[in-house]
Amino acid sequence: MLVKTAGVRYLVVLINKMDDPTINWDQAIYEEIKDKLSSNFKNCGFKPGEDTVFIMPCSGMHGAFLKEYPGEQLVPWYKGPTFIEYLDSLPSFN
Repeated sequence: MLVKTAGVRYLVVLINKMDDPTINWDQAIYEEIKDKLSSNFKNCGFKPGEDTVFIMPCSGMHGAFLKEYPGEQLVPWYKGPTFIEYLDSLPSFN
């Protein structure tokens, strides 16, 4: 709740290590993590599913979805922007 009272309007959450061999970009695992996080954000006053909370998969080790797409054959279920594309799309805070 401290985040909300500090005036934070947007949350960008990266679910990292999706390339781990035990996960291997599994959409069901991603959705499960996303659902658990979303319920926590709701308790803090944020509204997941709206423009204020954005949750996306990534691989920090390989840079997947940070700046570039890893390829449709690897992750066919994610159609959203990369992390950098999303940050560039946010309104300025002036």
